[in-house]
Amino acid sequence: ESGDVGEGALRAAHQAISRAKDEGVSAFHACRFREALAAFERMRDAARGAGLGKQEGQACRLIANALDKLDAPEAQVEDAYKLALAIAHKQDDMELSFNTLTGMGSHAAKTGDLELAEHFYLQSLTLARRVLTQQEEAVAEGNLGMCLGQSEARRSECFEHFRKAIALQQGDGANLHTVATLHANLASALGADGKHREAEAEYKRALTLAQQAGDRRVEANVLINLANVYDAELAMPEKARRCRQALADLRAGISRPPSAGAAVAGPPLATSVAGPVVCAVCLEDLEGVDGRKVTVLPCCHAFHTACWEGCL
Repeated sequence: ESGDVGEGALRAAHQAISRAKDEGVSAFHACRFREALAAFERMRDAARGAGLGKQEGQACRLIANALDKLDAPEAQVEDAYKLALAIAHKQDDMELSFNTLTGMGSHAAKTGDLELAEHFYLQSLTLARRVLTQQEEAVAEGNLGMCLGQSEARRSECFEHFRKAIALQQGDGANLHTVATLHANLASALGADGKHREAEAEYKRALTLAQQAGDRRVEANVLINLANVYDAELAMPEKARRCRQALADLRAGISRPPSAGAAVAGPPLATSVAGPVVCAVCLEDLEGVDGRKVTVLPCCHAFHTACWEGCL
């Protein structure tokens, strides 16, 4: 790999790859997917020109992710993922294989093929258990939980996967954002299955972790869901009111004492949330009081549950 490239040219190629990747990831997280795609293509071209196979494979996977977000033609997205996977196999890059399989599963779920999504997620789980770390195993378990939770007939199977993912994320170095999102998604699945008391408990755990992590987006989405559970399912209007007040305070950047309510205990917040929290499908405010349920994905994008299910 890169044997015919001089040391100076190789160093310049690595710099170009790193710069393009950083630009692409930043644009992707800001939902500027066309800009991200162009950056990832520059990354791929720089890697290919220098004979850097692993970096080319990483770029191909990122290109596939961006194409998926842009709703590119199915064949184009699939070809990009297949190329990334072929390079991963050639380079014996297990991490790239895992990430590519994860992306393929996410794309399959988006297109409504939950059976294919489960297949890819199971492959990624097997790979993680064999040669990767507990972090990758936790990601795969959480993805399986999300996949199965979208099927009413198989929803009961998702709970075990979510709980395994949560258990694998425990210990030193645990990512509080990830664990909070897992608890929130488990709560959503429990609520969809009519287990509203269990859902309440999981939402509270998610809320505490989101506050500890300073993750205001997850905190806001959990407060929305908790308020809806209290209003629509548990007939606890006062607790629903407290959640919505906490949500208003969160957006305004108002610090709250722990006594503000059992459902909103946690450290005070010093900064505000910029702008309303909106559904990523219909772009309507998620913080309304119409009682619509909210789904939060592992990537932290939030949707009205009906909007999300309508995309599958």
